[in-house]
Amino acid sequence: MARERRLALAVAGLVCGLGVAYWEWHFIAPVKLPQHVGRPNSDLYSIYYPAYVFAYRAGSILPHWNPYQLAGTPFLANYNGGFLYPPNLLAAAVPVHLAIGWLSALHIVLAGLLVFLCARALDMTPVAGAVGAVGFMFNDYFLAEFVRPSYLAGLAWVPGVFLCAGRLLDRPGAWTGVVLGVVLCLQFLTGDAQIVCYTGYALLVAAAAVLAVRRPALAFLRPLVVAAGVAAATALLLAAAQLVPTLQVVGRAVRGFGGLTVEQTLPPGAMTMERIGEVASGSGPTLLLALLAFASRRRPAVLAASTLLIVFGVLVGLDTPVYRQLFYRLPAVDLFRMPQEMLVVAFFALAMLAAAGVDDCLAAASSPVGRICLAAAGLGLLLVTRRPLLPYGVATAMAVAATAFLPGRARFAVWAMLPILLLDRFGRPGSTVMIPQHNDAAFFAPRPFVRFLREHVGPDRVLLVKNWQDRFPIMEKLGTLYGLAVVQDYEPLAPAAYHEFLRPLEDANIDRPLFWGRFFPGPGHPGWRLLDMLAVRYVVVAPGVSWRPSSGERFALVYDAPDAQVYENRMGLPRAQLVGDTAVVQDPAAALATVQTPGFDPRRVAVVDRAIERDACDDVAPVTPGIDFDAAPEEEVLLRVRTPRCSLLVLHDLDWPGWRVEVDGRERPLIRVDYLFRGVAVGPGVHAVRFRYAPPGLRLGAGITIATGLLLLVAAVARVFNRRAGRRSLHEPAAARRP
Repeated sequence: MARERRLALAVAGLVCGLGVAYWEWHFIAPVKLPQHVGRPNSDLYSIYYPAYVFAYRAGSILPHWNPYQLAGTPFLANYNGGFLYPPNLLAAAVPVHLAIGWLSALHIVLAGLLVFLCARALDMTPVAGAVGAVGFMFNDYFLAEFVRPSYLAGLAWVPGVFLCAGRLLDRPGAWTGVVLGVVLCLQFLTGDAQIVCYTGYALLVAAAAVLAVRRPALAFLRPLVVAAGVAAATALLLAAAQLVPTLQVVGRAVRGFGGLTVEQTLPPGAMTMERIGEVASGSGPTLLLALLAFASRRRPAVLAASTLLIVFGVLVGLDTPVYRQLFYRLPAVDLFRMPQEMLVVAFFALAMLAAAGVDDCLAAASSPVGRICLAAAGLGLLLVTRRPLLPYGVATAMAVAATAFLPGRARFAVWAMLPILLLDRFGRPGSTVMIPQHNDAAFFAPRPFVRFLREHVGPDRVLLVKNWQDRFPIMEKLGTLYGLAVVQDYEPLAPAAYHEFLRPLEDANIDRPLFWGRFFPGPGHPGWRLLDMLAVRYVVVAPGVSWRPSSGERFALVYDAPDAQVYENRMGLPRAQLVGDTAVVQDPAAALATVQTPGFDPRRVAVVDRAIERDACDDVAPVTPGIDFDAAPEEEVLLRVRTPRCSLLVLHDLDWPGWRVEVDGRERPLIRVDYLFRGVAVGPGVHAVRFRYAPPGLRLGAGITIATGLLLLVAAVARVFNRRAGRRSLHEPAAARRP
């Protein structure tokens, strides 16, 4: 027993080493520098790297608000980055460009370890677990997500979810439910809600298969349902710190709860036989080893559940009528794109079948009938193997046959299957795509045009015109990375009000209708008057892009260098201004129509949603009108305002739930101005105005998470204490227990 445990630990260590080695061998070593940032690695440089820098390296860790994108936007509540996922805190300790790569390697290792633990939980041999681990963690479709770290992390937890769900099916109880809930919470916090949704439905499919095979008594179902409920409740309550504010953002986002059409959820391109072949070869010879599991009935529940998951995952992931007519119509599925993520669940099931097949080889080699079956299986695999599809299929088939013809060496023949798989996986061409781990700190340092903007733009905003062949550093999240206010963003949960305000620019939005924020209007676009209201002061044009004003009436070239051109927009409004006249328009649609009317002059009149209470407006202060911005954290805007008479202070930032305002330390009503912005009434004189963001959803969610975590911690400590007390009482002499 001790020897078996030591062997299992050694193999687990081998799995970890292989994961790290594969990351270095396949993703780091083959890349040649220098490279441009193009489409394959765009998300890493234009989404993840800037967001992680802001989340973990900004003035305060995990800021609640991002003032540098759009007209300001909720940051922590925007879910995609997985900012509350504990391993991502590594980016606070080491340089972000290294942390992103190391986290990816960590989750490849995690995926392999969890598959190995799944196999061990089913009493499979260590070599069988290693084969399953290699088959899953080096699967092409899993590894393809290395350019989207949050998705890679979410997929890595798939085996962990099934491991805990399997324990719950075997021994349903409160604590098995809690453990499953914790794992589901971690998977959700990675930033990939889609795989949580997909894994949940896959669990129902697998559980149905297991229960159909086992046919438990009705009395068993009640604790099972209770344990499943505990798991769901635990996951929801622990994830509340992220879930509650995210749901609030989704309710106000362009992509809200209405969902997408089935066509919008599908990947581009039609299904072809070539694509089906790529899917079939995604795990290499693992597919052949999985077939061996069908020659045995040692684990009927595993066989049934895995087979059903493979069929279900392929039918969903390859855009068949099962997806269009059934799966797409299930609750929450229409919120997500790219159903091929379900293929990774299928590949996990395939890896488990391969592990079971290898384990069955060892068991079958101990009997004459089993050896005959193995010989037949090996010959059969030789017949069905196609070299272009599975280059090491012949070697795999020979290893299977060797377990039959060399019964005394069956264990060695089975162990030979592992290096065959590794030769197949390590022998594949490595990735040539540059990732942040390849770059040094100088690559991410501000370019000269960034320094120019920092000296001139002040609190106002910038519009970017990017080069799609070289997407860094002139990208939408340049503001997040370098602390400049950029009017664009690439954000699925962009506020719907922002989209509606800039609807005249819809023809310049390259992502319509799925996203809003990547819009690139020409210099003569009629929607520029709305960008003026957003305080767009400068336009940054990337090298190699043609963007030239026909006249100098609006734009003036103020910076011309190899790294960028910068034009000043002379008609842009300041980010904060004082307006004397107001027009009350309570209906938001009518207010929007008024603001978008070509004759509307935001310098002269402001559209407000309510009548403004003014104090002492007959007085006149002997001051020169003006507004100064003071340094403030991301969740605040501090202004020093001078006005000779009663005015409305308009801050051209997004009006959003959670913002409050104080004038001279006294809280005042926050007013929605010009449909999109926020403002406050100020009287004559000099005032200190403080806008601060205190979102109730974040506080509520954090409170629920903390309370749930503390409750579970106390319960766990009490459980351990009671168990130890119970063991001590069992070892006490009978006389000592008598009263």
